[in-house]
Amino acid sequence: MSLAVIVVKRKVLAGEDAGQEKWYGQVRSGTWITFEKLCKQISHHCMVTYADVSGVMREVLNCAANILDDGSSVQLGRVGNLRLSAGSYGVEEEPDFTLREMKTPRVIFSPGKVIRDMLREVKFRKENVKVVEKEIPCDLPHEM
Repeated sequence: MSLAVIVVKRKVLAGEDAGQEKWYGQVRSGTWITFEKLCKQISHHCMVTYADVSGVMREVLNCAANILDDGSSVQLGRVGNLRLSAGSYGVEEEPDFTLREMKTPRVIFSPGKVIRDMLREVKFRKENVKVVEKEIPCDLPHEM
């Protein structure tokens, strides 16, 4: 497996080089595999139908969201773990702290053995593309 890397020019925002422009390697994302295609691939590799895979996957996602919402972590076997995290803005005095200081929660994924093993095997390849002078927008799918 190899990841495509493109070279992009960015302004350094912090540190002793702040304000300078430097060239950085950026992993170029591949195509998105939709939820439906993932379920089809899984169903082709085992004796379970697409509808069964899709139903179980949707229920895993719903249950994981409910478990996280209750404040617990979710272990997904050798794939990894999910947990919620949220920081806050600071205040000078403890009595001044209100829940308005809390930042938007995030889901933290800690990879398990399967993903860690895969990461050890990743290689990089430099792609020759025209010079990119700014961040490449990322179109994320809106729902599964």
